[in-house]
Amino acid sequence: MTNATEILVKADPWSLRTLMESNIKLIKLLTIISFTLFLWFFVKPDGLTNEAWHLLTIFICTIVAMIAKVLPTGSLAILAITACSATGTITLESSIAGFSSKIVWLVVCAFILAKGFTKTGLGTRIAYYFVYLFGKNTVGLSYSLIITELFLSPLIPSNTARGAGIMFPIASSISKEFNCNSFGALLMKLCFHTNIITSAMFLTASAANPLMTSISKTLGYELTWLVWAKAAIVPGLLSLAILPFILFFFFPGALKKTETIQAFAKQQIKNSGPLSKNEWIMLATFGLLLLMWVTGSVTKIDATVSAFVGLTLLLLTNVLTWDDIVSEKEAWTTFVWLAALLMLATNLEKLGTITWISNQIHSQIMDYHWKIGLLFLCTTYFMGHYLLATLTAHVSAMYGAFCSIGIMLGVPVPLIVLIFAGISNYSSGVTHYTTGAAPLFFGANYIAMGKWWRIGLTIGIINSIIWLGVGSWWWKFLGII
Repeated sequence: MTNATEILVKADPWSLRTLMESNIKLIKLLTIISFTLFLWFFVKPDGLTNEAWHLLTIFICTIVAMIAKVLPTGSLAILAITACSATGTITLESSIAGFSSKIVWLVVCAFILAKGFTKTGLGTRIAYYFVYLFGKNTVGLSYSLIITELFLSPLIPSNTARGAGIMFPIASSISKEFNCNSFGALLMKLCFHTNIITSAMFLTASAANPLMTSISKTLGYELTWLVWAKAAIVPGLLSLAILPFILFFFFPGALKKTETIQAFAKQQIKNSGPLSKNEWIMLATFGLLLLMWVTGSVTKIDATVSAFVGLTLLLLTNVLTWDDIVSEKEAWTTFVWLAALLMLATNLEKLGTITWISNQIHSQIMDYHWKIGLLFLCTTYFMGHYLLATLTAHVSAMYGAFCSIGIMLGVPVPLIVLIFAGISNYSSGVTHYTTGAAPLFFGANYIAMGKWWRIGLTIGIINSIIWLGVGSWWWKFLGII
């Protein structure tokens, strides 16, 4: 080590690490750029036009860059849009068309509406109220946290926002109050897996779900808010119902009385005082939105219009202000990257790229019965989340192609669309880096990484059995398939 470096480290021990991290990011970025240029100029396969191949190259390298985290997701989205239009791969109008999508605006509105839960304190109050009602023992406490997450999930379109912003602080406080490692481990795993299961149950429960509905529409099947909710309610509730007992198997020491936790929750509610005017308004708005979304097929009011109605009510009553809206960084970041990914997915379909990819994979498994092929696709799609650090990257990279392959094998379109919608979400539980909230729950340091992965895989397999078995039966009963 040179004298200059020794002086640098002694003066600021973090500066060398920062310098090394910056260099690593730069190396990653230059590698991805080189890879992009190589694909662009030297690799075009037969069966694709130049435009189709160039767009696929931009898409692949955008996903790789997201996984490598060389730049913020929003920055990568802008780069992708610029690359599409500046190179003439698609027109400028097509490059920015995603920003006018009603699905994208639904997500933005839902993000901002979720701000009302945290700003008014209603989300935390609801959680502590359920803990107070059902928290006499570990079983009741577990279901109180599950009910809280289930109650909040339709209106908070980010599992990170729900998990990191509401559920983790509560689970952490309760764990510290009880001061038991196995109990803390149980709560962290419970809240994390509940978070990703409820994400699979509602269109507005995860930021990546609207991207799937847009892709499914290009495949000939529209997943409306009500259709998604009806289809997911039975397999989702069953997955949630058995989740505590799976975890009790791994953490038997966590089974105990929790009256002290119940008293703690009661004190938190007491400290909060009675419901404020803004909390009442938020609660009423939440109820109105659920009603409008559930009855949308009858009233013919689009889900995005309903979201704008709810947002307008909160602005008129001053529950939210314009400053709240413009300061909601995650909403506008999601707006940019979701619009970009939606644009890429839509144009890949238009240019025939998805069909071409599907044909390549289909040719390898075409001799199998579609049910065997479906199991192979589901297994591959599930395991793919080990390689992808975000739910968005997983959906963007694999959802459209795998749905198309399933359709070519003869799998009913509604079945393949719904199966992969479920897997996309609950497969996020396999590791400690697959969603924004995962590192937070894992970082509480109650569970070693190996055990975290084993439990995640076990729960994922059980969820797959439920969604493939009970789910398909339920969809047949509803007449969806």
